[in-house]
Amino acid sequence: MSCSPFLKPNSTRVPVALLALLLSICDGFAEYRFLENWSPAGKGSDVGYFLDTPYRSKIDLSGLWNYTVEGGPSGTVRVPSAFDFTGTVTFERKFEITPEMVDKFQFFLVMFGTNHACEVSLNGDFITSHAGGYTSFYQSIPKNTLQVGKENVIQVVVSNRLDPRRTLPLRSNVWGWRNYGGILRDVFILAVPLLSISDVVAGSTLSADGGTATITVGATFEGTAETSGLENSGGKRSSSFGMYVELLDKITGFLVAKSQVVPLSHAGNDWDRAHAEVRVDNPKVWSPESPELYFARVFLVQGTSKDFTVIDEYDLNLGIRKLEIAGGHLKLNGRQVVLKGVVWQEDHPNFGSAMSYEELEKDVAQIKSLGANTIRFGNHPPHPYMLNLCDRYGLFAMEELPIAGAPSSVLAEEYFVELASTALREMIVRDRHHVSVLAWGVGDEFESSTPAARTFVEAMVRLARSLDNRPTYYGARLVESDNCSDLVDIAALNLHTQD
Repeated sequence: MSCSPFLKPNSTRVPVALLALLLSICDGFAEYRFLENWSPAGKGSDVGYFLDTPYRSKIDLSGLWNYTVEGGPSGTVRVPSAFDFTGTVTFERKFEITPEMVDKFQFFLVMFGTNHACEVSLNGDFITSHAGGYTSFYQSIPKNTLQVGKENVIQVVVSNRLDPRRTLPLRSNVWGWRNYGGILRDVFILAVPLLSISDVVAGSTLSADGGTATITVGATFEGTAETSGLENSGGKRSSSFGMYVELLDKITGFLVAKSQVVPLSHAGNDWDRAHAEVRVDNPKVWSPESPELYFARVFLVQGTSKDFTVIDEYDLNLGIRKLEIAGGHLKLNGRQVVLKGVVWQEDHPNFGSAMSYEELEKDVAQIKSLGANTIRFGNHPPHPYMLNLCDRYGLFAMEELPIAGAPSSVLAEEYFVELASTALREMIVRDRHHVSVLAWGVGDEFESSTPAARTFVEAMVRLARSLDNRPTYYGARLVESDNCSDLVDIAALNLHTQD
């Protein structure tokens, strides 16, 4: 927006009151600054979350949206983008659903990061709400909410207002990171088959001599489909559906191992979790010096083990390595590791926290060129693509909750524990298949000297260990009075220049 005084060409004087009013209007609208990324949603096998497969489709919602600032201007903005002011903004755009898609798919809204709190509606119907700008989320969309054609309307109301006691993160008066708002990362509608794979958890076990590795894959399923079979005990039914896994070399694409087809069973509309294993001889192990990767393809099929049709495919990148803490030392594949790295904040002078894929990779390449082997993602989980980059470039990743400088009185509140538990679960579930993730952080420089803090850390560590077996840590500045460091696996001491 441009602002110019309404002066005649030969005018030389402007009334002081009018000039002050015009400057006030100009300055007022200048406060509403949007930093546009507007790159399309990532595609392919390296996007970090919800990789593309032949049996799924994405409706990319990046691009031009209408916006209205509460108490401020309206206009259009390219999404993803970050707004650099505190307030509430309503974003809206249209998208198309074809008749073939309605009959073939079930739909999910996927948002990689929307800061801080948002409410989402589709065609006037409320779909979901979410708090936490740096954890990704997805939500099923009722089919009767969508309509065939180009007139589907999605509305996202976003507020980045924080509170000093009741939000995660807390509002910081000093030394906090910049609190950009908006739809910061990829946003799309994911179309999956009517019966589909909803989640995959994979892990690897390396033999003592490193000669073999076992990849274990557990999958959950969602949706309905015609089934056949005989009732089993407990009212469960065996079906004509199954699951199997292929493991490929990430670089060459050659098939390394393949599991048997595992039959699926269900009780009513609830499908049992299925597990499959593949064995790898002479595995290539991952390390910062040699970041070897594999590519897992998990298939949902219908038919017999010899004659079947693929219904859905869920892909993810995997690495094989043995990580342990022994004798006070961190060991990777049997060798002691010394961590050398940087603390990285998701911020850019042109894009704010709505960084493009290109800028993210540029940062990782520069960090690797320094000789680093670790990135600590300071104060919040990063864009999921950053974890993919760490996998491929060979960098350990330390991820942590956005809890910085919290007083123990806040840590003791039940609602805050619930907020932190939700964020921790979302962070770990999204990123636990990344081989580069070294440890999960439960906060940074909170008041760790009280019994309330100890209770909080105990709860977070217990939850983290129920979801994944990697080490835990928190950043601490209090040394002599710390009351929680024995609860975590890694003591992360923050040393400030003035300390």
